[in-house]
Amino acid sequence: MDEQPLAYDGFDPSDEGLREAMTSTGNGYFCTRGAAEWEDADDVHYPGTYAHGLYNRETTIMGGRPVLNEDLVNLPNWLVLKLKIEGEDAIRLGNVDLLDYRHEYDIGTAMVIRELRFRDRAGRETSLRSRRFASMAHSHQAAIEWTLIAENWSGAVEIVSALDGRVTNGGVARYRQLEGRHLDPVSPRTFGPEIIALQVETRQSNIYVAEAARARVFAGGEQLDVARSLFQVEDYIQQVVGFHVDEGEPVRVEKLVSLYTSHDRAINEPLTNAGKSVRRYPDFEEALQRHTRAWDELWRSSDVFVPASRASSSSCGCTSPTSSRSARCTRPTTTPASLRAG
Repeated sequence: MDEQPLAYDGFDPSDEGLREAMTSTGNGYFCTRGAAEWEDADDVHYPGTYAHGLYNRETTIMGGRPVLNEDLVNLPNWLVLKLKIEGEDAIRLGNVDLLDYRHEYDIGTAMVIRELRFRDRAGRETSLRSRRFASMAHSHQAAIEWTLIAENWSGAVEIVSALDGRVTNGGVARYRQLEGRHLDPVSPRTFGPEIIALQVETRQSNIYVAEAARARVFAGGEQLDVARSLFQVEDYIQQVVGFHVDEGEPVRVEKLVSLYTSHDRAINEPLTNAGKSVRRYPDFEEALQRHTRAWDELWRSSDVFVPASRASSSSCGCTSPTSSRSARCTRPTTTPASLRAG
């Protein structure tokens, strides 16, 4: 696979919803919109995760009439990573000055990448590179890697890693009058000091969904001994990881995630499987290598080339050609409503 990535330079709030849809990551079992890990759902951002065949039906009373709606359910948000510097509020694009910003989608490996530099209210300048994928080698696995560099400061930072079950299906404007709550909380849980987990149940179809997440921090190739604190309620669980950064020294944060449902075959039950699986997962780089090899094999067996003379008019949505001879067909031009904002 030799295509150039789909890339957006600069942050445009009015275009972010489309960018999130176009940079969704998935593996056939589940998929997640390309929302930034540090942003909550609002008028600009809409994190959404959906699993194959996982629907729920709800009833909305409109004008005295019951209206049934069945949705592909927005599952708990596993993306949540937030950066807090010296005890201040978590960094969001709206409370810092962006110095550089680039949002990419690596078509060959279905990986979403963000690179940004920002200056906070205290004048501290920081660079952050985020890489994220849903594994094609292990359908229940996803991974996030952050690389942080404090450019003109040293000090204490905290990373908030969370699983958020308070989500709704509310991103499509024309459906917002319909009932968007599809999940009931079941329980949060921990599996040792590094792993948090959350289980929910769909309200009508009674499908259990469990996610587990493992957060680790590395510097100079070594895992850091970090301070950890926990907060949980019935539909949300977070772990705060604290450590020190030195000016100019890169620090990597890894978040490995597993997702299981009660529709899965040959498992004990979703929550236990999620926790045990994420404990066994390798580090980010090894998981990425396995994911990349799986995608390479898929491209070898099913890649499609379109002659350059036809690429611009092809209905299958081809990327820009990398040579004068051909272009590669990689994704459809239309996006399902659930990924657009469902």
